[in-house]
Amino acid sequence: MKNHIKEASLSVDRARPARSELACRIAAHVGSTENRTTDIPGVTLHKRTAPTAPCSATYEPGVTVIAQGRKRVDLGQTTFTYGESRYLLTSLDLPVVSQITEASEETPCLAMSLKLEMPVVRELLSREEIHMAEVPPGSPAMATGEATPEFLSACCRLLDLLDTPRDIPFLSGLIQREIVYRILCGPEGARLRAIATLGDQSHRTAKAIAWLRANYAKPLRVEDLAQVAGMGLSTLHNHFRALTAMSPIQYQKQLRLQAARGRMLVDDLDAASAAFEVGYESASQFNREYSRLFGHPLCGIFGYCARWALRRRKRSPIRVQTDPPERTDRDAPRYRVRQPRFQPGGAASSCAVSRELARNLLIRRPREAERVGIRPRLDLKTASADPQSAPFCASASTDSPLRPAPERSSAPPVARTPSGCWNLAPAASR
Repeated sequence: MKNHIKEASLSVDRARPARSELACRIAAHVGSTENRTTDIPGVTLHKRTAPTAPCSATYEPGVTVIAQGRKRVDLGQTTFTYGESRYLLTSLDLPVVSQITEASEETPCLAMSLKLEMPVVRELLSREEIHMAEVPPGSPAMATGEATPEFLSACCRLLDLLDTPRDIPFLSGLIQREIVYRILCGPEGARLRAIATLGDQSHRTAKAIAWLRANYAKPLRVEDLAQVAGMGLSTLHNHFRALTAMSPIQYQKQLRLQAARGRMLVDDLDAASAAFEVGYESASQFNREYSRLFGHPLCGIFGYCARWALRRRKRSPIRVQTDPPERTDRDAPRYRVRQPRFQPGGAASSCAVSRELARNLLIRRPREAERVGIRPRLDLKTASADPQSAPFCASASTDSPLRPAPERSSAPPVARTPSGCWNLAPAASR
């Protein structure tokens, strides 16, 4: 036991110069940006100067090396924490939650990501000189491994090619093969070998995962997924959960929610349109699952947006429920009609998330926004009511503190004729 601890400490000491050299190269090439896609195919550099909040993402097959700092990745109920002495290996497309835990202005978190190509892995596996350990039962498709001095040296030589761009087409592929070889020689490469080996159960499960990632917006039947993989239902379910730490339904849900979030943030889509595009048919279900994954609900105006988009999809007119008329004066047969309102389903209609959605509705559909009570505030300095620049209110209640009470209209009160119709003439003029 003591000899093993001594060997591990010696390995860390030998890897320290190579790790420092790799950190200097990453800092020199990434500059002041947070992410840089280099001219080397599949190589990306990252830099963070402060700890980050948990962020949902989908990791592709690849290896991530941290030369400085520390990071945490959650795959289902399994947590992987790796830093300067270890790397993260991902063998499949996996939806995860990642977070930078150690970073500062003086010592930023510096990392290098390399995308793995399965044809290159199969080419190396076809040689008989590589001897690898067996795959541990129940091991996921994500693991952390020790960053040896030989592994770090290959990463440094790969980044050195950025100084000589003419050598990239000829030498980058050779150095990437060396990095893959170093991974396969370690115990963490056993799962990568199983996934890359044709005919293996892990390879068949990987085929099902690739099909599900390409067709996540379609309705899922596990029987069809098992037919794609060429496996039985129970066998597919067990291997699928072993590799991804989740069931096929949960995997599809993660992909849908992340795709919908990306379209709302990048493509400027409203929540209802993004939900329907990724395959959701129920707005309330999307709201619940979104809040469960990302921590905040799409409440308030989202309910109205969802109903509006769904009715437009079905080519039916928009229907807004109104309250029955309320008698205001017993002596005069005059009535007033309340403004249309909607029920957000128990969630607070003036939450921070619904403000952005309300702004989009106010800009794109001003009539519908006015019908549900969304109005731009008038800037007293500029006297501008432009929806693009003026603040707005996302509450449907007329007594909401987020906006001033509406002024009384100078129009004559609404009266009811004997035939039951509504007109604007006062009762005395009939």
